Amino acid sequence: HFDRLESLAERSSVSSWSLSAVVVIEQSRDAHYFTTVCKTHFTILVGLLTFDKKRMNNEEKLALLNASTNDYLLKTLEISFTELGDDYLVAKMPVNERVYQPDRVLHGGATFALAETVGSVASYIFSKNDDQIVRGIEMSGNHLRSVSSGYVYARAESIHKGRTTQIWQIRITDEEDKMVSLIKLTTITLPKK
Repeated sequence: HFDRLESLAERSSVSSWSLSAVVVIEQSRDAHYFTTVCKTHFTILVGLLTFDKKRMNNEEKLALLNASTNDYLLKTLEISFTELGDDYLVAKMPVNERVYQPDRVLHGGATFALAETVGSVASYIFSKNDDQIVRGIEMSGNHLRSVSSGYVYARAESIHKGRTTQIWQIRITDEEDKMVSLIKLTTITLPKK
């Protein structure tokens, strides 16, 4: 895993110092490393936001995406990116007590968080300009089936890829590929300030 990240560092804008922080983040969970992790995670995130989309292969992009999700909501919900194609991105999330409603089934808000995550990241990855940020501006969806255990998978596919706004269809499925939710996300790309 880290050999691929080191190879990535040699061919991209991510420094090897940032990638060594991934090792610290992955291998340590105690307070001794907390300060180092906080400082270096920011550098990893900056590396993610400036990676060379044209030179990196999909496996390297997925490795960097997953290495940068050690904090924030993605960590809380245990979201990880699993597949990247020419026009789609897939992420998965476990269904457990972290994402349950009181009756112990997947909460719709957690489903929407997964959908916005995969759709927004896909919007950034598939945009032509590296010097921009992406924000979700509208979501709507339907929940079709309950899930109480296992994983759910979110597959974001573009409906419209405009210069400023993009529309994504995100299909949330269970482990048996049965549709759980169907969500539409609109994103906007803005110049970095």
